[in-house]
Amino acid sequence: MSLGKTGRVVEAGRGGRYRVRVGGVLMLCREEELTQAASVDRSRKRRHRDLAPSGRDAATSATEDTSPSETDRRRLGSLDLHGLTVEEALGKVEERIDVALRAGLDRLEIIHGRGSGRIKIAVQRLLGELSAVRHFELSRDNPGITLAFF
Repeated sequence: MSLGKTGRVVEAGRGGRYRVRVGGVLMLCREEELTQAASVDRSRKRRHRDLAPSGRDAATSATEDTSPSETDRRRLGSLDLHGLTVEEALGKVEERIDVALRAGLDRLEIIHGRGSGRIKIAVQRLLGELSAVRHFELSRDNPGITLAFF
């Protein structure tokens, strides 16, 4: 069954099952029910890819991605949240975790800055709720960076 909606993978479970957030709804999908949907982030004019629940007859699945180059892996492994609201930052973190997992990365460097700490607290709360994140910690070198390990 195709929903015709685009969502974000929030959690990769066992047995090829994924939790996908579509709007405000979390749903469970099997890997074969997911396809890649290209979309444009209009605020920054960058292309990114999401996974969309689409049905069993999907032409592609999350496992059919080509491996990213080393340059892409370094770029995907770091996320700068400066200048974002808490809500925007959480959305970017979820999106980048999805991309990092599909790229086979084992960690994500989240640059939240030191400021008021609101973004850091919200990001760490989110990381604690995601089963895909094994653990997270503040960088020893910079307290404005949280490292999330998958």
